[in-house]
Amino acid sequence: MLPDQSKKQTIDALKKSESTIRAMFNATNSLIYLFDVKGKIINVNTPGALLFNKTPQEMIGKNFKIFFEENDFSRLRMLVDKVMETRKPINYQRKRDEKYYEINLYPIFKNSNHVDGICAFVNDITDLKKTEKVFVAIETAGGICHEMNQPLQVILGSLELLKLNIEDDDPNISLINKILSQTEKLGMITKKLTNITRYETKGYLKGTIFDIDKSSEIK
Repeated sequence: MLPDQSKKQTIDALKKSESTIRAMFNATNSLIYLFDVKGKIINVNTPGALLFNKTPQEMIGKNFKIFFEENDFSRLRMLVDKVMETRKPINYQRKRDEKYYEINLYPIFKNSNHVDGICAFVNDITDLKKTEKVFVAIETAGGICHEMNQPLQVILGSLELLKLNIEDDDPNISLINKILSQTEKLGMITKKLTNITRYETKGYLKGTIFDIDKSSEIK
């Protein structure tokens, strides 16, 4: 076989192998980042680049530092140092733009004792977090309702008895009716809390709070 032909076949095989690896790299739903211990990005798949509104070509060769806020990069730097020290993977979670991500940092070894780089696998776990919040909300609501129901029943019963024992023209009747109405509203709130099926929020001051009406099957 001629040397030039052998060289061409070798180059073609390498290109095919590289193409296959690149296709596998981009086929997964995970966001994948490969970078050295100083933070220089060696490779990133398309989903990973889209998280920063970039293309892989715009990120490869640059340092992660320019894509992060200072505090976030400092935390990443600290975790990378820990991976280098322990030579073991690290798993953690992070919130970004109202989404939750699970991040796994894996060490890449140049030899058996030296960490040469880091491979990060990032997965969107927002839906899982919402499910967890539903369970927490249901458990919390159940505990609140259990504690509230008995005193509410006592208050309602006492108000009804009080109402039966005063005249219709008594000046206190309007006050009793008002207290009775508000107590019944509290009873409806506990009923809604016992029928929580999802986790919904609403705006409140500068943040958000749990929306009982949207989260409950009772309307």
